[in-house]
Amino acid sequence: MIVGVQFESKRELGTFYGREYSYLVAEGIKLAAGDVVKVPTANGEGMAKVTRELWESQVDERIVPKLKTITSGPIFTDDPAYPRRENKMNPNLFETEVPS
Repeated sequence: MIVGVQFESKRELGTFYGREYSYLVAEGIKLAAGDVVKVPTANGEGMAKVTRELWESQVDERIVPKLKTITSGPIFTDDPAYPRRENKMNPNLFETEVPS
C-alpha cells in the first residue's frame, strides 16, 4: 500500500499541513486517512498525518523503489507514546509595541 502524508507543523503542534509526500506502508499495517504515524525522513523520524491511500497507478513507477516505508501503525495523540515537544518558539518574538 502507498499513502500520502502531510507533516506536523513545528510551530503549531498537532497541526498538519503542506505538500503531500508518498510513503510505502509495511505489510500487515493498516492505515486510514486521518491516522497519525511516525515516518522516516532524511533528518530522522517525523510525525505525519495520512491524507489518503494512493493507487499504484497514481504514483510514478520510477519513484516507487525510492519511497521510504512506514513500519508502525497509527499513534493516537492522547497516547503517552505520542511524542510531546515543547514549542521552542519565543512567544515574545511576535509582541510588538505600538507607539502612542
